[in-house]
Amino acid sequence: MSLDSSRSSRTDSTHYFDLNMDEVDETAALIAPAAASSSSNAESTNSNLTSLQGVPVIQDGQSRSTTAVSEYEMVVPQWQHAQLIVVNHTNEYVPTPLDNTQDSSTTPLNRGRAPDGEDDLVLIYPSVVAFIDKPTLVILTGTIEGGSGPREIKVCRTTVRKLSTEWNNAVDGVTRSFWPSKSMPKLEMFQDEPTMLYLIMQIAHCHFAKMPKRLSFRNIVDLAIICNKYNSNHLLIPFLSDWVKPYKDRILEPGMEEWVFVAYQFGFEDDYLLLIDHLLMNCTVDDSNNLINPAGHRLTGHYPRNALAQIKHARQTLIQSLLTTVETFVTSMITTNACTHIAITTHPSISHPSHTVLHRQCTYINKGSVERYLGSHNYWPIPPVYTLQCSINTILNVLENIQAESLHEHEACHAGRRIKVKLGEVMAKCERPTVARMLEELRINGGKCRRAEDWSPPYRWWVL
Repeated sequence: MSLDSSRSSRTDSTHYFDLNMDEVDETAALIAPAAASSSSNAESTNSNLTSLQGVPVIQDGQSRSTTAVSEYEMVVPQWQHAQLIVVNHTNEYVPTPLDNTQDSSTTPLNRGRAPDGEDDLVLIYPSVVAFIDKPTLVILTGTIEGGSGPREIKVCRTTVRKLSTEWNNAVDGVTRSFWPSKSMPKLEMFQDEPTMLYLIMQIAHCHFAKMPKRLSFRNIVDLAIICNKYNSNHLLIPFLSDWVKPYKDRILEPGMEEWVFVAYQFGFEDDYLLLIDHLLMNCTVDDSNNLINPAGHRLTGHYPRNALAQIKHARQTLIQSLLTTVETFVTSMITTNACTHIAITTHPSISHPSHTVLHRQCTYINKGSVERYLGSHNYWPIPPVYTLQCSINTILNVLENIQAESLHEHEACHAGRRIKVKLGEVMAKCERPTVARMLEELRINGGKCRRAEDWSPPYRWWVL
């Protein structure tokens, strides 16, 4: 049965995915009762529904457009309201922004802070959606408290089972709990982001006609979380490159730190290493040793396990190495002469006693000027690592630009430049804040996004 013929044969009130523009009215008809039930005055609610600006609604059996926005938003959840306001009958719909970001790591979805100016895209679908005529499993997702539900996604149980071992285990558990009841099994997934969960089911049931052309940064992070939890990378093979492309050149911007998790989950090794190095060099810490991005916001959200701990450990280790290098060089000038002037060091047998005096003077001047410079920046005496909350780049900017003094014609003895060379050697040898196991997992994840053999029918045809 073709999609068109199957669509025309549906007579129940459940909304199916393959919308044409005439079916938008069905969506409005589903949402209007929900709005009416949440109001203490049904007539007042209906009057509110008719006051939507440019929104097609059902009124006396007619679909018409209204001219003003009134109290509709007060009686309909924002995620449902968005389903209507982004649709018109003449032009292709454009997703409307909806900012659901939270600056807290204690929320149920553990969402991080979105980049400045970045909003969520509302992908359009109603509170009840069915991907097949005779569904055998209902996925319950979204919560009233989170402003994202509740919602029902009716799917084929066999199709969902075959997506991955993780999906099979989830479906198997709920199926056993409902047996031998004849009622349809209900899989509760309230902790998962409903929009991206819906998108996964959309792909799994081969409804490609209405695939979104782009996703917001927040959407991509949520999609990576679901793919990580349910091993679903292979479903995204035809679509992922287009969805991530707009953000590839922005990953170093403040607010994009969760791209570390996106890169880990989808196998973007270059992005992962670049962003990890960027965070190592540019993050500061607060009094509780939490990492703070260059914009002053604490890193929250989803990251590969132990990734932030590895960055903090690498940060302390590198700072300690830099400070130790400077301290060792400065204290060495107490017991040995650091002067390298060629007239003095050519050969001891031809050195004049006056050369030894100049030798010492050069060392003393260098040592004193270095200590005075470091002291003026609170780096002498060398402070404990845990007291330094600034970024490594800030520390390097101080240590690599020491304003030392030396005798005339003793430019080669300049202690500041010699310290800078030694610091460069330390930076060249420093270890990245990652481990072999993490990179191995990242490469395995990347393979799942690219290998056609991971696809089972009916998906394989898409990549042949």
